[in-house]
Amino acid sequence: MGGYFQSRWFAYFVAASTSLIALLVRLQTPWLFEGATFMPFFMAILVSAWLGGLGPGLLATALCGLAGDWYLLDPVGAFGMSGRGQGLQLLLFAVLGVAMSVACQWLHNARDRASRMRADINELQRMEDNLRQLAADLSEAGRRKDRFLATLSHELRNPLAPIRNALELIKRANSNPDTIELARAAMERQLLQMVRLVDDLLDVSRITRDKLELRREIVTLQSVLDNAMEAAQPCIAEHGHRLSVSLPPQTVWLSADPARMAQVFSNLLNNAAKYTNHGGTLELIARLEADDEVIVSVIDNGIGVPRQEVAKVLEMFGQVDDSLERAEGGLGIGLSLAKRLVEMHNGRIDLRAAPGGSGTEVEVRLTTAMPPLRPHPALPAPAAAADYQRRRVLVVDDNVDSAQTLAMVLDVMGHETRLANDGMQAVQIAQQFQPEVVLLDIGMPKLNGYEACRLIRAQPWATEVKMVAVTGWGQDEDRRRSKDAGFDLHLVKPLDPVEVERLLRKLEPGRRPDSMFIA
Repeated sequence: MGGYFQSRWFAYFVAASTSLIALLVRLQTPWLFEGATFMPFFMAILVSAWLGGLGPGLLATALCGLAGDWYLLDPVGAFGMSGRGQGLQLLLFAVLGVAMSVACQWLHNARDRASRMRADINELQRMEDNLRQLAADLSEAGRRKDRFLATLSHELRNPLAPIRNALELIKRANSNPDTIELARAAMERQLLQMVRLVDDLLDVSRITRDKLELRREIVTLQSVLDNAMEAAQPCIAEHGHRLSVSLPPQTVWLSADPARMAQVFSNLLNNAAKYTNHGGTLELIARLEADDEVIVSVIDNGIGVPRQEVAKVLEMFGQVDDSLERAEGGLGIGLSLAKRLVEMHNGRIDLRAAPGGSGTEVEVRLTTAMPPLRPHPALPAPAAAADYQRRRVLVVDDNVDSAQTLAMVLDVMGHETRLANDGMQAVQIAQQFQPEVVLLDIGMPKLNGYEACRLIRAQPWATEVKMVAVTGWGQDEDRRRSKDAGFDLHLVKPLDPVEVERLLRKLEPGRRPDSMFIA
């Protein structure tokens, strides 16, 4: 705005200056303008109006008119005219000056309109480009969503087929223990695969909504990598790979969530194993960079990633090969999940071709930490088998098969169980059975789990009963609602019977377990 006013005032200054210059030229060279008394003044008006528009043009017209009347028209040195002809001449000059100023102002307006039109056209072009890019992005997002849903359906059906076959095998096994064990092992492997898929999806959802919390502690890089290699070992062994490990001689400390960092490196090792031909070589190399950074590389001699596809595979649900012929499955979230977890630890992950030119190298950079002031206290030894105690357990789930199978497992473990398939039935049976532990589903007919928990908690006998929410919902808000309703624990389906048994052994009357709402 200041520049605008400065330019306007400059135009008025030019109007006054050019009027003065025109007068001087007219007075110094009268012989050039015989018969054209006001010719220099027209030039001053034209320059002023062209530069500033109507206002400066009118100012120049007025100044030149007054100067001409004073210096050029009789009587010289006074405002007035000696004849009608001079009056008409001055009037004509004024009319032409105003006309020139108006014409220049019109040109100014036309130029401003053209400038605004150009700006509008440019803005429309920019908006059109943005809309075109947005449409392309939405189309790509839709394509990736459709591909992901199709892949998810495929990956969930893959474990279901052997589970169904194994069930049929058990039914026809005629109590053959070898056949039953073979079927059981296959079902367990496939169930773990489905649980991993669902857990990865939940982790992606939490990260996307900034709901994933890190539980940092001072840990050694060795312990993190040991856990990662243990988790990835079945996949590596299945593909017949050889894993070589190279670590720094000194202890490297990290300030990290050990479970999440182990998840990062196990994902990288599993990914390398899946996309390397059978009998390949995997390398896990860690080296210190300067004093405060450690670099961990996972290298394989597999199919590799084309340079133009690197950004794609680091995106959510991105895969290099989404054809039907690809050898390995997956949702395309392993590398992206690892990347986001590393970034949450203030680290960086890079993907490039392996040093030998064949395969892939994934490099993770992390900041090291100072060692703890004193070593962690030793964990207490697990309770002896003699400490085992039979529990009264009420299992509540509207899925009859789920409730019955869990109750059967608990019966085999030696516990006394009762079943309920809705909230109202749970409250009634709890009143009669007075269980020590209630495994209570949340989403049920007649009375949901929250309300059933409150009603059971309100009964006098239930002051020490352990209420455990068992649900497919595991977000932070779900855990908060469970706690507010009076639950002691929040467990996410599918339950691991071994973990349930461990939990039942830990429970003591009047005491909440330390793992409350962490499971």
